[in-house]
Order: sequence, then C-alpha cells, then structure tokens
Amino acid sequence: MSAVVPLVRYRFGRFELQPDERRLLESGTLVHLRLHALDLLLAFVERAGQLVTKDELLKRVWRSVVVEENTLQAQISALRKVLGSEAIATVSGHGYRFTHGVIQIAAGASSSEPPKHNFPMLLRASSAAKRRSSSFRSISRLHGCSP
Repeated sequence: MSAVVPLVRYRFGRFELQPDERRLLESGTLVHLRLHALDLLLAFVERAGQLVTKDELLKRVWRSVVVEENTLQAQISALRKVLGSEAIATVSGHGYRFTHGVIQIAAGASSSEPPKHNFPMLLRASSAAKRRSSSFRSISRLHGCSP
C-alpha cells in the first residue's frame, strides 16, 4: 500500500505554486512554464533560502538523462523572466539559491485570489430556469391547463 502524500501549495510574492496541479499562478492567473522549469521551481521553493547545487538540480529534474549545464542555465533563465531576476541568486561555482520567502499552505486552503464574482454561473442558471419555465407554460397551454 502506498503512503498518502499530503498536498501542499507554496506562496511567494504574487505567485502560488500548485505542485499537485503542476501549475504556477501569478495573482490568480495561470503562468505557462515548461515541465523542467516547473520541476526546477519546485526544487527551489522546497529549499527556499538554501544553496541547491547544480548536481542536485540536474539529478532531480533530469534524473538519469545526461544534459549539459547550459540546459539547466536556460531553464533558470526562463524562470527568472517569469519570477524576476532577483528570485534566483547564482552562487558562483556552487549552484543557486531561491531568494523569495515561501509560505507552505495546505492544498485545501483558499486560493490567494478570491473569485472575482460568480455572475456567469448565476446567469446560466437563470437563463436555464427561464427556458424551463417558458417550456412548462407552452406545454400547459397545449394541454389546456393554466400554469
């Protein structure tokens, strides 16, 4: 039997990383990241403020696939474009450090951005109710009943 892994999410600045959904949100809006960049980001936020060596990142993200260091650098560059250049500090000759403060939250907790409204659902429900009511009146008239 496999162990149950608690679902967590990570917040830093205006971002929320949802590993269970494999997505990153910025102020509630989905940010498109490549899979390896997302894996790198998860490695960074899990060890925020700590040095993560290049070898650790390569082993974690690419596992048994042999990749060159410039592949790692390209993915980190992509992350910096999204998060800001200050988010990932280079520790020369050693690795990288994620500099943002990270808050770990339970996956069931409310999202960082509350829903702006629920009007589309209300409008759809209202429209459907009107159509049903109109259909009921039409059928009632056909059968000589008053609604």
